[in-house]
Amino acid sequence: TSDVATSARALAFLGRARSAGFTVSDEVFDKLVSWITERLRLSEQPADRARMVYALSEAKSADFELVNRLQRSKAELTDVALAYLALADIRMNRRDLAVEIVELLQKRAKTEKGIMPWGGADDGAEATGLIVSVQSQLDPLHPTLALAVDRLRSARRVWLGYRGEAAAIRGLAAFSLHSKIDTSEFTL
Repeated sequence: TSDVATSARALAFLGRARSAGFTVSDEVFDKLVSWITERLRLSEQPADRARMVYALSEAKSADFELVNRLQRSKAELTDVALAYLALADIRMNRRDLAVEIVELLQKRAKTEKGIMPWGGADDGAEATGLIVSVQSQLDPLHPTLALAVDRLRSARRVWLGYRGEAAAIRGLAAFSLHSKIDTSEFTL
């Protein structure tokens, strides 16, 4: 597909599948890695760049220099882009850089009742779900994490679109996996 976001999600999925031991065609995989790498070099959109870097990290094909360029401009990145960058850092065993991103995101978190802590009206569930996934891997007992999980759970009927739904489910699953909190009452 020529859609960068969809192709990046496909590559991330195939990378995770391959890492889990599933057979993935080398031809298809290598072609997708090449296509994403080329789009990354041409893209000037920070959000797309972050998605592509994350996908390449899942495919074990990320170049640290490309990640580092995004790191240097992290103050200008959206919450969603920062979450993808932090996930890439985690995959590349650069947890220290992911922690820096989480610290920046914690400063951006909204505390008003009834809204997602991160993102905006259009991407709040996606941003919050991805950040919950990141935070669950780094510090599953962080107090902001419980607030974010509660917001995701209470808003599950209004997650906007497949990106929001997928990210919210991913975040709740990561929280359930990594936290020591009883999550048996979680329902989707």
